[in-house]
Amino acid sequence: MLNKFCFDSCEFVAASAMLAATSSIIILLLGPIKASEKFLCPTECGNVSIIYPFGIGKGCYFDKGYEVICDNSSGSPKAFLPSIKTELLDSYSDTTIRVNIPVIFLHNRIATRNHMAREVNLSGSAFTFPWRLNKFTAIGCDNYAIDLGNDSTISGGCLSVCTCDPTQKSGCYDFLCSIPPISKVLNANLSYFYSQSILQNCRSVSLVQGDWLDSSYLSNPQVLKERDQVPAMLEWGEKIGTCIEEYSSNPTSCNLNQECLMQLSSGYVCLCDSLVDGRYCPGRLICNTSNGYNCSGCPHGYSSNRYGSCQPILEIFFHKSRVKYIVIGCSGGLVLLFLLIGIWWLYKFVKRKRQIKLKQKFFKRNGGLILQQELSVSEGNIEKTKLFTSNDLEKATDNYNTNRILGQGGQGTVYKGMLTNGRIVAVKKSKLVDESNVEQFINEV
Repeated sequence: MLNKFCFDSCEFVAASAMLAATSSIIILLLGPIKASEKFLCPTECGNVSIIYPFGIGKGCYFDKGYEVICDNSSGSPKAFLPSIKTELLDSYSDTTIRVNIPVIFLHNRIATRNHMAREVNLSGSAFTFPWRLNKFTAIGCDNYAIDLGNDSTISGGCLSVCTCDPTQKSGCYDFLCSIPPISKVLNANLSYFYSQSILQNCRSVSLVQGDWLDSSYLSNPQVLKERDQVPAMLEWGEKIGTCIEEYSSNPTSCNLNQECLMQLSSGYVCLCDSLVDGRYCPGRLICNTSNGYNCSGCPHGYSSNRYGSCQPILEIFFHKSRVKYIVIGCSGGLVLLFLLIGIWWLYKFVKRKRQIKLKQKFFKRNGGLILQQELSVSEGNIEKTKLFTSNDLEKATDNYNTNRILGQGGQGTVYKGMLTNGRIVAVKKSKLVDESNVEQFINEV
């Protein structure tokens, strides 16, 4: 009973260890994913993607100029940039954002929105109006609009030439427009180019995102006449080529101390902490040409990734190490599993050897050697005598059922037994006697 308890306990311990090994593999694979989820800043406000250096909440944006407020008061979340008092429509990883800006000048004869002139001023911010992404438009007929800029000097203009009936809904918008390559202030003045006598229902001036204007206005011209605000593109950085090119061609912009470069898309963007050769750069970042990149402009606990946004340091670590963790976890788990299998087979081998030794011990103690000696001497009895195990005899006698007792002698009890082949035999079971009587019992058999 003691031996059986030991074997069962060992089997339970081995099985538990194998289960623990399997569980450890699962923990190794799943652990890093859970750890990275705890440090993420909000990445969306409604349908607007928020990409660093922009962020929602303290510690998630580069500085106050890039703070985003997600307003849910209207029931539909809207993102706002309080630094320039503008609604944010989207942010991109190529240093541009899309915002809603007011129509600069609006004169509507039908509606009550007459002679509204509003200045759009980005001075003091990191943002500019990129000319390549926007169009300066004058809606109506025979209109001449000029962009006065921040010092009241003409920096751009637009001429609206009549190529259609201005009284119709479609109206016209001009292709003869220009704005300066980099502009921070839009302040327009609208006048008649030919004659004020031309009847018009609506005249307006605005800076509009080029792609939106081409797709929305041309398909539905009325849409621009009815809006107080229009989408426009702003830029907060400037591509200046690769690290090596910048070092060799313009060392004052990015010196050998590895300042001001950060990869955002196909090129690099100047991100110093002050004006460098006329380029406005909102924050210091570091570019390492030999080992990739390392940005110090991210908030505490974050680091820049190759897409130009900041990620939690643990998330980047686990992302880079995920394959390594999977390989280590699987390899370690397999090694542990094979080790446990080896221990299991070693345990089975030792158990079998122990059982064989116990059988030999009991066989010798119960007179097995004497019986073999007697059988070898009595050649005539060899064919009639066969050695059986105790299990065979218990099965043949129905566990020594008292109903099978044939008689009792001085050294034991005789039972009627039946072998597996149907043969009827007599089985004599010894009584509890001293080992000195074993030979006498064998002779009696």
